[in-house]
Amino acid sequence: MIALSEQQRQALVTALVEGFVPEALERRVMDPLKVPYEMRSAARSYHTRVHELVQWAASVGRLGDLLKAAYEANPNSDALRHLNESTGLVEQTADLVEAIRPALTSLDARSWQFRLREIDKQVCLIRNRDDVGIGTAFLVGPDQLMTHTAVFTSDQEVPFLEALTRERFTACFEPGALEKRYAVLASEPYVLDNQIAIVRLDGPAGREYAAESTTGTAARARGWISPLPSEPSDGAVVIVYFAGGRRLVVSVDAHGLIRDDGEGLYYRTSTLPGAMGAPCFDARWRLLGVHVGTDLKSLNHGLSVTEIGDQLAARGLAWNASGGVYATAAAARSTYTSVKTKAIALDDIVRGYHPRDDAGDSADDVWSDENVEPSDRDLWSWAEAAAVSASFDPTTLVPAGSPEREALVAVLLESSPVRSPHGDTRWMLSERVRVRALERLAARGQLKAAREHNAGRPDDLLDAALGALIAGTPPTRADFQDPDRLRAMIQALSWLAGTRAPLPPREELLASLERATLVAPFRHLTQGYFSGRDAELSLLAAYVDGPDLVHGTPLPPVMLHAPGGMGKSALLAHFVLAHSERDTTRVDAWRPFAYLDFDRPELDARDPVGLLAAIARQLASQVPTLGERATRFVARCTAQKRAARPQLTNVVTKSRKGSLSTRAVQADFQDLLADLAELLVASHAAMPAPFVLVLDTLEEVQYATPDAIGPLAKLVIDLRSRVPALRPVLAGRVATDASLELTPIALAPLPPQAAEALLANNLPPRLAAKPDLMVRMVQVVGGNPLSLRLAAEVLTRESNDALDRLGEEELWRRVGDAIVQGQLYERIAGHLHEGRIKKLAIPGLVLRYLTWEIIQQVLAGPCGIEIANADEARALFDELAREVALVRRGNDATRLVLISELRRTVLEGFRKDGRSAQTRRQIHEAAIEYFSKRAGPENRAEEIYHRLWLAQDPKDVDARWTMGVDVYLRSAVEELDGPARAYLANRVGSVSDEAFIEKASLEEWEAYAETRTSDLLRLGDPAAALTLLTRRPERLPTSRLFLIESIARRSLPNGDLMAAEGAAAQAVRAAHASADPGEIQSALQELAQVRRLRHDYAGVLDALSALGGLGEQLGDDLILLHSEVASLESAVGEGELNMHFSENAVRVFSRLPDEIIARAPELARRVAAQVGAVDPNVLQRVVRIVGVGSLDEHTAGGLEHVLTEWAKRESQIEPFVPHAPASATDLASATQYLFSTRSLDLQTAREFTSWFRSSIGDPVEL
Repeated sequence: MIALSEQQRQALVTALVEGFVPEALERRVMDPLKVPYEMRSAARSYHTRVHELVQWAASVGRLGDLLKAAYEANPNSDALRHLNESTGLVEQTADLVEAIRPALTSLDARSWQFRLREIDKQVCLIRNRDDVGIGTAFLVGPDQLMTHTAVFTSDQEVPFLEALTRERFTACFEPGALEKRYAVLASEPYVLDNQIAIVRLDGPAGREYAAESTTGTAARARGWISPLPSEPSDGAVVIVYFAGGRRLVVSVDAHGLIRDDGEGLYYRTSTLPGAMGAPCFDARWRLLGVHVGTDLKSLNHGLSVTEIGDQLAARGLAWNASGGVYATAAAARSTYTSVKTKAIALDDIVRGYHPRDDAGDSADDVWSDENVEPSDRDLWSWAEAAAVSASFDPTTLVPAGSPEREALVAVLLESSPVRSPHGDTRWMLSERVRVRALERLAARGQLKAAREHNAGRPDDLLDAALGALIAGTPPTRADFQDPDRLRAMIQALSWLAGTRAPLPPREELLASLERATLVAPFRHLTQGYFSGRDAELSLLAAYVDGPDLVHGTPLPPVMLHAPGGMGKSALLAHFVLAHSERDTTRVDAWRPFAYLDFDRPELDARDPVGLLAAIARQLASQVPTLGERATRFVARCTAQKRAARPQLTNVVTKSRKGSLSTRAVQADFQDLLADLAELLVASHAAMPAPFVLVLDTLEEVQYATPDAIGPLAKLVIDLRSRVPALRPVLAGRVATDASLELTPIALAPLPPQAAEALLANNLPPRLAAKPDLMVRMVQVVGGNPLSLRLAAEVLTRESNDALDRLGEEELWRRVGDAIVQGQLYERIAGHLHEGRIKKLAIPGLVLRYLTWEIIQQVLAGPCGIEIANADEARALFDELAREVALVRRGNDATRLVLISELRRTVLEGFRKDGRSAQTRRQIHEAAIEYFSKRAGPENRAEEIYHRLWLAQDPKDVDARWTMGVDVYLRSAVEELDGPARAYLANRVGSVSDEAFIEKASLEEWEAYAETRTSDLLRLGDPAAALTLLTRRPERLPTSRLFLIESIARRSLPNGDLMAAEGAAAQAVRAAHASADPGEIQSALQELAQVRRLRHDYAGVLDALSALGGLGEQLGDDLILLHSEVASLESAVGEGELNMHFSENAVRVFSRLPDEIIARAPELARRVAAQVGAVDPNVLQRVVRIVGVGSLDEHTAGGLEHVLTEWAKRESQIEPFVPHAPASATDLASATQYLFSTRSLDLQTAREFTSWFRSSIGDPVEL
């Protein structure tokens, strides 16, 4: 019913007096209400008459009529509108906060409205099967509603549980055309003695996203309502409900509470029909109870949250923000058999329990068909014949004895058809039958005889390996060098493991496979003719095999440099193989090395932690005794990189960089560097040979991120000083800065004799026999090995085409012109014989790589080629792959990569060739369409590359830019020109043209400066970043350079924190000017961080409050959660303040879906470290979803102690706690398992939280 507190009645009297003259009030309000005439006497003052009017309306239950009539008569009265809004009589606006403002003490109006929007989404309308709204309920858990049983039982004769089972009730949180409904389940309801009901929904509505109007995206989960610690009430009562089964209403009275005696709750806050079951709150949105109705004294009343909590506790139930309503540990063991059964099943798995088959079948019972007799002799005769070859032809099998042909059918049913390279169909026996068949043959001594009768195919690697192992033939050197042969041997070895035949050790084969795989790319590079580099190989060998120290000092690393095509890659390949492969058949003769190729996108010279991990990863595969230790080191590097990454939010930002970060904390990085040095020293002890470290394709670093070259070289020199046996070799196209302590080795052109030999080796005998031709070509081409090979290819093709018609002089004229004019590629492509390949070759250079799909969907149309199907496209791909002078296989065998030096030469010619411009445009457009439809940063990078070739607007390209594309585009900068080249250089960190940049617009200069300074910060050189920023002092209103300046100033050795705070404050203003949420978030976090470093904790909380406000405005729970957790971390010791932040953090965290938490593991662990001691549910959920993170020796020891103490208190978990010496992996896995299947006692929660805090440490970045 409509009721008003005394304060609201006085406000109504004042509003009527001020809103109407007496005559208007009587005519427009009293007459429609038919107020008795005795109350209209003018003998009393006007104010008294109005007061008596309000009293009369209250006594006859017509306050609602009075409020509506007065507002309809004077809709311009703000006071009347506020009163009508607060009672739910009219549609409510943002001004509703005015009704509660008198009670707002510790909560500001903006925060109150934000919390109201959250509550709105947590209250739902209950409908019956006739789709009629019958009452209100509210979420108290992910899939739980609380309401009153009377909402479901309009017929008092029908019990609640019967009504719930018989009827079909639904819940809807946002009624409307696009509403989503949840079914109310009849299973597992809780009904309290006071008729409060907790029912389940058919979906986790509390963790599903609700539409957020401020962003237009699904950005916030609903969450649920839970009780907060009891405190004195502020006197206000706010009720949120669905009135009349239709619209959501919020009734507010700042002075509405009459009494709360711990059982009943009485108040004057107004309600309309449909409010039963609604939640009641105070002004700070603390839950007071559940609305029930109006009593005999015309007072609105409900049931107190205190009474509800007591009754839940009496039933062994808990209710909180992290878990909803759930059985406590003791109740769960006796009540929830399904949970118990699940835990038992998991326990069985952990113990390794496997149910035994009561039938007790013999070892021969490996057949799928139950009707087969396992001891059938004919059956096994056919199976044994099939088992000794990798695949078999049923028509040629030679079984022992004379088995019935029908038995072969059962063997075929246990086999799978496979297509052989010869195009025919063969059959492969299932592994379980094969293994048993081989064991039977070996037991009878007939294994070799069976193989002799069924020899298989020697050209099949797997068949050959199986035959060799059966015959007892030891692996050859060639076997140990071929990864494919080794894989085949390992597979065959697994089939023969139960035969007790003399077999090579599996561990030796696996180690050999690791090494063979590692050197396979180098072996591929050494397949061609190689000469003229004996001097360079000798220099490298002398450097590697020389003394570790000279006069007590290690020799400086070697820098090998040469222009493109000079044979640097082939030289390095021969060097690496000569170093590592002294004898690949002996493990102890292997000499380990690491090869880092900066042409690979996953390697970034600005990421020193990633480089250390890449070295350790290769070490693990070569030195078996250090494998586990190296793997742990890689995990530490990965964890440190992950911890340095920003936590995910739902905000989408178009800023040029998603985040800025300085280099890894120097102390942490130095620890990693020292640990890697120890690993390398241990490697030398295990395999006493120099450890070669090759850093190849440094030209990519020199061009794309030149600021990284110096730190990279210093890192290598530092590592060399720590590891005397280390031999670093750097390789690039140009020499590095002379100030760096490196020993240069310049790779000169081949001397004439070696050049002639190389040329002759690549020509057919009839041409190689012409010495004058060789000399003449070398004089023109020079000693560049790549140019010599291409010239040989052109000469060969020209001579094949015109040998009968042309003399040697004419032949030379044609080839010589092509060589001089740099048109070798076009000449080679012009001699392609297959028509369609010829059409694809030159236009295909527009693309950076080819697959059969790209040929079909991108190239074919513009090139005028019809491709009927995928098989035809694959055939074209295979045909093109044979043109080794033009293309090579990439790291992925499904790709063809066009030889880069040739491609760059032809691309330059494309710019001058107007004839093919239209075809090239069509290819670019087709490529954009193709790559834009595919996910992943590499596909997006290719799309952007082709957009830049079409000179599209930078704003359009910006819209397609995403995190991670830069690593795939660094090498593309030099392929572009003009504005496109400058744009890409700025985006990926290259230096396009210093002169151009200095004269560029302020916007272009800021883009350049942001990229360069960001790189310098990542490389740990804030001073250089600040020097670059001073080159142009002017700034855009939305400049991100303020943010970079702040980070640089606080990162100086003696951080300039006052100046950093000033820059951070400017960054906040610039970010607000940009209206980019991501920029605002970054700037506020930076401001909070600087203030934290200055120990200005009040300033920190102020900045974090603004960050929380941003999260509220955007509806982004991760921003909100970050703000609350960072506030907790900054307000240690402030009891009331901590409680406020804890409550908010638990509330926000608990409503997040699991998949969002999994994407922000570090933030989730920080939540657990702050609130886990008081809310074990949060702690358990965090560990269940994201685990405990990476562990080092110290943190693993601490975790083992916590688990051991827990096991002392709860003996049931003792079997699942790893015993010393337990590995970090085992401890982490056991913890995650136990936290997923057991309830925590408070002591364990406190101990684990304390351990969590110590393992996480102080946050380096807020």
